[in-house]
Amino acid sequence: MQTIRVDDEVFARIQQAAIPLVDDANSALRRLIGLPTIVASSNGTARKHQRTPRGHLTPHPVLRDVLYKVLIEKGGSAQRRDVLEEFGRILAGRFTQADLVTTQTGEMKWENRVSWERQNMVIEGLLRNDSPYGVWALSEKGYAEARSAAV
Repeated sequence: MQTIRVDDEVFARIQQAAIPLVDDANSALRRLIGLPTIVASSNGTARKHQRTPRGHLTPHPVLRDVLYKVLIEKGGSAQRRDVLEEFGRILAGRFTQADLVTTQTGEMKWENRVSWERQNMVIEGLLRNDSPYGVWALSEKGYAEARSAAV
């Protein structure tokens, strides 16, 4: 690791680019000059992480529409594993290569993104936030939106 000196103006620009409580100067500079971010893994070694470019993954509106379809077909609620199984069946052959990459946790990228879409829908009040652990359930607002979307 090298030490460099920067003037106050350069340092201020690095601070602007940094993500608070996440970045150090090196990771902010890596992002500014277009290098992959280095992320410490659980075993203490460094690994490079680069976001999937925009347009290479199934869009979130598609994920949401299919999530509505699956939950409606299942009567409004279902276990996460059942939702993902049906989801995979519906979109089989339509996933992008980037969707099919296995994440560090061992699930496919599309499964992780569906889980995040579910979380966004909970925040928006479209899915219930009080269902039992592992159960995804439409709220009344979610039912209304699903019906209006003609899922």
